[in-house]
Amino acid sequence: MPRFPEKYKYYLSLLSAALCYTVLVLSNAYLTQIHISLFEQIFWRLVFGILLSGLICAFQADFKLEKQELKYLLINAFIFLGAFITFAGGIYWGNSIAKAVALNYSYPLIVIILSYLLFKELPSIKHTIGILISLLSVALLIEVWKIKNLSQIELGDFVAWLNSWFYGGILVFGRKLRLSTNLKPFKTIFYSHLLALPLLFIVSFIISFFNEQLLPIQIQTGFNLQNWLIIIISTFLGSIAPLALIYFAISKVNPLIASLILLTEPLWVYLGGLLFFNQYLSGSALIGILGIISAVLLI
Repeated sequence: MPRFPEKYKYYLSLLSAALCYTVLVLSNAYLTQIHISLFEQIFWRLVFGILLSGLICAFQADFKLEKQELKYLLINAFIFLGAFITFAGGIYWGNSIAKAVALNYSYPLIVIILSYLLFKELPSIKHTIGILISLLSVALLIEVWKIKNLSQIELGDFVAWLNSWFYGGILVFGRKLRLSTNLKPFKTIFYSHLLALPLLFIVSFIISFFNEQLLPIQIQTGFNLQNWLIIIISTFLGSIAPLALIYFAISKVNPLIASLILLTEPLWVYLGGLLFFNQYLSGSALIGILGIISAVLLI
């Protein structure tokens, strides 16, 4: 009986991460609908991320840090926080969930740039074709021909696109972490969340200095049981689990290949948006989703 290629174990891990992220997208859309502020969504995601990943680290008896590791984790915490704010913000500031995720997925280009800067790696011809197909597919999904001028690009659009930079950073710098340190996935996740929490207050203060309506500090605890469960479950399934799966695979898989596999997420998000929020996409957008899947199959 032929042996199952080991690389597919890591590909399956990344596919599972893409599916898990759908939970986060749908929960962010729900929390926005019931008027839970952007700051609170990020704050409680960080708090429960610390608690959940901390419990796993405690079980593994794995909290000790070296000085060099702390430097890497500070950088990673900034990338995490930027990703959390722009991911949730793209939905909170008015995008449909499918469109927000589609805009996030211009990040393969960011991955190419960061991979070259950190590892001197360039994509193969096959992967370049996959990237071009995926970017064209994203253009179809968001129907770029309807944007006649920059004034039609809303804040949610820009923030969702900005998320692609941070998401690309999670992949490429995540590989750097795995190759340059002995940090295990859950310890990386725990300390990155822990360090990101005070950074959230600093960033909120800076943003409020320019526009006090965008990310004001708001913390409430009067949620009902259902909403608490959604926040906790989405933190684990939509944040902790996919990050752990990505860190498991990223030391063995080129970040560019990982980015193409993770491009399957818009398909799951579209199905979730259709089932739970009645958000429909046009025929061209559906062709775009099929194009994204085709790009993944090229690898």
